[in-house]
Amino acid sequence: MEKGRNSRIRRATINPSDDGLAVEDRVLRKKQEETPEDEEAMELLSHPDLLNRFLAFGYEAGHVGEEENRQALYVILTGRKVLNYRMHAGVIGESGAGKSELCRFVLSTMPQQEVLYLGGGVSKKALQFQKDLTGRLIFIDEANKLDDDTWALLREAMTKPEVQRMVTERTESGIYGARTYVAQCDRLVLVQAASRPIVDPANETRFFLLHPDTSPEQTEAILDVQAMRAEGRPPSSLKADLGVWRRAQELLRPCHVEIPYATGLRQLFTSNAIRARRDFDRVLALVAATACLHQYQRPTESEDD
Repeated sequence: MEKGRNSRIRRATINPSDDGLAVEDRVLRKKQEETPEDEEAMELLSHPDLLNRFLAFGYEAGHVGEEENRQALYVILTGRKVLNYRMHAGVIGESGAGKSELCRFVLSTMPQQEVLYLGGGVSKKALQFQKDLTGRLIFIDEANKLDDDTWALLREAMTKPEVQRMVTERTESGIYGARTYVAQCDRLVLVQAASRPIVDPANETRFFLLHPDTSPEQTEAILDVQAMRAEGRPPSSLKADLGVWRRAQELLRPCHVEIPYATGLRQLFTSNAIRARRDFDRVLALVAATACLHQYQRPTESEDD
């Protein structure tokens, strides 16, 4: 992630009066008004050790270990702000490994109006009536329970700027007819937690796969935190700090990222497997999201420049 410091960032120009704005951009009017968290949020975004500050916040909130997974998931979720790359996360582990807790904690640091929490029993019908999923963070717990039709819909939403679905509906006159629904899906980020590995290659190569730490040392650390909570020693500043981290995400502007050393990264990939095409693109997306997260620490230019 360190090389992302040299990436070139072009911030998107957004008109606050545009009715076609994405979910996170519809609150631009609110963002442009100063809030009590603004100063602290900008201090976070300007800090050269931003990702380690995020780890420290997690520890204060009682989340121990999982350093790499927490940092990676935070960057992946920030990727919804990148206009020219897309990526998604799959957290895979046995029951009780902390998959859902890891996802829900990192998602809790995002603006909640941008997060859509769904269970594994969600159906295609529940998703197809969502008209605007632009820039949304969708978390599906127990993703192994999804049926094939729902997965097919999600695969399309993960890769295309919009998804069209024709459904049969009953009209007011009692006659059934076909109707086409169009959902905007650009910059949507899907996060799934599952207890079984992703066995479908069509799905596996679309996700960054994260695996929770199941070591005895991690279990010991979790038991210690559980004991502290039972003794009434939970962190007292969590609620206030959450507001700062959420505000920091709001202050990040959508941007286009150029990676001047992409040709060098390409040399790390061989053409022996066709999946390298998607694997390389995911690495570039991760670099771009890291650069976007640090946009207040790097030279940027307007797309109009």
